Amino acid sequence: MQNGEQVRTNVKKRLFLTFYKKTLGSVKATCDKIGIERRTYYDWLKKDPEFNLEVESALQESLEDMEGLLNVSMLQGDSASIRFWLSRRHPDFMRRR
Repeated sequence: MQNGEQVRTNVKKRLFLTFYKKTLGSVKATCDKIGIERRTYYDWLKKDPEFNLEVESALQESLEDMEGLLNVSMLQGDSASIRFWLSRRHPDFMRRR
């Protein structure tokens, strides 16, 4: 059986995951929204492998959503989106360092 502190922590973790998805993976914005310190979040990641996996899954989902939006922008002819994509994927357009 969980004590009150464990229950509150689990509730905060669920809230974190909900807002993390809504902020597209912004740790700072999510921590501010649910009222925890960033170090608390990093402690949770280190000590709770299941939470860590859920955070990674949420981030991957956000990345896939953003890639989808980028694709839509490119299909609509948005030149900035097209340049962005080309600069990261097409060898002839990638910036030389």
